[in-house]
Amino acid sequence: MSVEKINIAIQKAYARIYRYVSPTKLEHAEKLSSLSGNNFFLKREDLQKTHSFKVRGATNFLLENQDEAKQRGVISASAGNHAQGVAFASKSLGIKAVIYMPEITPKIKIDSVLSYGAEVRIVGKTFEESKREALQESEISGALFVSPFDQMEIIAGQGTIAIEILQQANSEIDYIFVPVGGGGLITGVGSYIKFLGLNTKVIAVEADEAQAYGKSFSNNRYITENITASFAEGLAVSSIGKLAYELAREVTQDCVSVDEDQICAAIKDIYSDLRCIVEPSGAASIAGARKYLEEHEIKNSNVVCILSGANMNFDRLRHISDRAEVGDNREKTLLISMPEGAGSLERFLMKLGDTRVTEFRYAYDTSLVANVLIGFESDPARIKDLDFALNSETEYRIKDLSDDPTGTFHARHLIFLNKSIHNKSFVKAKVPENNIFVSSLLKDLSKFNINLVNYRNLGDDYSDIIFSVDMTEGRVDSLSSYLEEKEIIYDVENIQEYFSDFI
Repeated sequence: MSVEKINIAIQKAYARIYRYVSPTKLEHAEKLSSLSGNNFFLKREDLQKTHSFKVRGATNFLLENQDEAKQRGVISASAGNHAQGVAFASKSLGIKAVIYMPEITPKIKIDSVLSYGAEVRIVGKTFEESKREALQESEISGALFVSPFDQMEIIAGQGTIAIEILQQANSEIDYIFVPVGGGGLITGVGSYIKFLGLNTKVIAVEADEAQAYGKSFSNNRYITENITASFAEGLAVSSIGKLAYELAREVTQDCVSVDEDQICAAIKDIYSDLRCIVEPSGAASIAGARKYLEEHEIKNSNVVCILSGANMNFDRLRHISDRAEVGDNREKTLLISMPEGAGSLERFLMKLGDTRVTEFRYAYDTSLVANVLIGFESDPARIKDLDFALNSETEYRIKDLSDDPTGTFHARHLIFLNKSIHNKSFVKAKVPENNIFVSSLLKDLSKFNINLVNYRNLGDDYSDIIFSVDMTEGRVDSLSSYLEEKEIIYDVENIQEYFSDFI
């Protein structure tokens, strides 16, 4: 597939999809621009029908194959935005649609697909398993399979975003940051930019946990990764589409990956500027742009970030709020062991001055030692100075939990653990968030003489659970067999040794 061929398809898609989907705004982000020293413009695909760009490609595919689709029906596989796009487009065109969704799919997404009249079949533990079953059913039934990203009509539909960006921009665009999962969006947008011969650089943004395209781009070969889960679940694919791969390499100038905290900070940035909340995948472009521009010391450029979607469980906001300040280098969480004695806590708190405390836990440990967990928030320079001042105090033993996933989420609940629990090992498992899985897991774990557990639903497709069980001989192998049988991804972490000064 050449740039010229896909551009013809993009022009065709542009001429026909707007009876069913809407053009979206390109908005200037004043606060982001001021913070970065560049002019930020946000492409508002969160305002699109179904609140995601995916409906563009799905609509274009069905329009291109309308007669056949009406006769045979369509089948697709997705755990999120593509499923809603196919369901919406099928309803608009009077086509029967069946969507295969994995067992981990949150109920809110299933209900959304059902609301558009599509049939939902819950099959497989992962997207790849659902996709495999959907393809097999397509071969048997003759229904058309609608790929999330690896068909020319899908790519062309997504490419209409580039036409809108250039029509709406008042000046030349220097950079467009595009979130990348399967590659349909960046291939469509980048191809149109490339075809026009513009100097605009198209930068791919991936999640740290899913860098298959970035590695393929850097190593000049097609790479597939084993992806288990990602905070930005819309980007969590094992590889870019094979159809898109060669073309994406040609139209992409660079790649950048971002972590969970950086995405959370970006979600807050978007809310501060536009008073809207986007999903993690939708905010990845902002996080990538901020990181890339800072690392390359770029200023005074016109930058477009595509906000690819806004389909997110409300429950996730709790976690996003917790992590946003860390991602913006505005908050620290420290675990401190200090001498116990009259006035020791007061002297410690005096060192904080008027710094805003965001979390505080204190516990008397022995007649000589007390443990404190404290979170504090300020501007990055003040945070750095205060962190240095505290670490200069020889009487304090300090562990920084700010950038440690286990520490920030789990250890804060374990630091005052009863010392009578002598287990040195804890199991950290990644579990799917659906209606029955966690409840069933907890019941099963009770059979292993569980003595500690910490779990919190964060609204993700997956969440972490950490637990300790009686690790006597025989039970370890039995527990491992159980977790492997359930296909649960887990690690054994020496939490007690890690926090030996505080537990």
